[in-house]
Amino acid sequence: MVRSYLLPVLVVMLVSLGLISLKGIGMRLGSYESFYNSGTLALGTAALMILVASALGWLYLLSYLEVSRAIAFSALTFPFVYALSWCFLGEVVSPRQLFGMVAIVAGVMLST
Repeated sequence: MVRSYLLPVLVVMLVSLGLISLKGIGMRLGSYESFYNSGTLALGTAALMILVASALGWLYLLSYLEVSRAIAFSALTFPFVYALSWCFLGEVVSPRQLFGMVAIVAGVMLST
């Protein structure tokens, strides 16, 4: 159960967190000087480490999951990114996007 469902969801959460971290870096890069800001560099380092960890997680998942199941779980990246961007970046999620997130989660549940 843990290897079949929990680990794929955790890896998808890592990917989503890495993508949100990259968005945070993009928001900070208003000028050339802001790239060398210690906060931006720390966030960039954290984003890179998270994305490397998530890539290693996908490699591990593919060692025991069928590719068709792994791809189904990767679709969960979209709802997680929407939720994290709403929570941490203050982005607005429209009712249409919310419906899409529910549809994706339902589709993953049905296909796995």
